Amino acid sequence: MLPADLRAAEAQALEALAAALGDDPKGRWTVDWRFEGLRLLPVVLRLSEQLQVLQTQGQGANEQPFKVLFPDAGAC
Repeated sequence: MLPADLRAAEAQALEALAAALGDDPKGRWTVDWRFEGLRLLPVVLRLSEQLQVLQTQGQGANEQPFKVLFPDAGAC
């Protein structure tokens, strides 16, 4: 089922990423959000902060530092 709004989509993405990082922290993952007029930077910063909190709490993330990468709008 699709999320009703951006915050719900962020929560689902965070849950999925935390589970993926807890199972096998190797690899790359992508998140696709299709919201018209979406500004990526605020979303990416919130997601990064939440992942760092999970990492310090030891929930679903390993001890390795992570990087959040995303293309700029001109790369699409």
